[in-house]
Amino acid sequence: MFVPKLSGNGVVGEAIALLGALIMSHNLFLHSALVLSRKIPGTKRDINIMRDACIYFLIESGFTLFVAFLINVAMIYVTGTACKADDISGENADRCNDITLNSASFLLQNMLGRSSSTIYAIALVASEQSSAITGTYAGQFIM
Repeated sequence: MFVPKLSGNGVVGEAIALLGALIMSHNLFLHSALVLSRKIPGTKRDINIMRDACIYFLIESGFTLFVAFLINVAMIYVTGTACKADDISGENADRCNDITLNSASFLLQNMLGRSSSTIYAIALVASEQSSAITGTYAGQFIM
């Protein structure tokens, strides 16, 4: 089994950032509010219906977190593969030392081809829109 180890400068901050990217508190507030607004058939005192509803809500949350986890693992895998390649150029090796959202597209170009950076840009815009919408919607429930 793979057990990650934290060693080096700044890795704790990176691990916390990865965890924060995966579990976003405003989405947990939003999901809780959306679950409360659902109609559950039967009486509220029927324990079997409530138990089934809780199980389905848990499966729904778990599935979305698992998909987000798989996407994060894929991103880290591509980054690690590109930065540890034997035929990496000097310029790209320097970029691997400090990867940001702006410089990450070179990894995709090297690994998956030229059009992958365009797909990456579209994914960033979609992610930005999703975050803005869910943050605003969750704020409405909190206030």
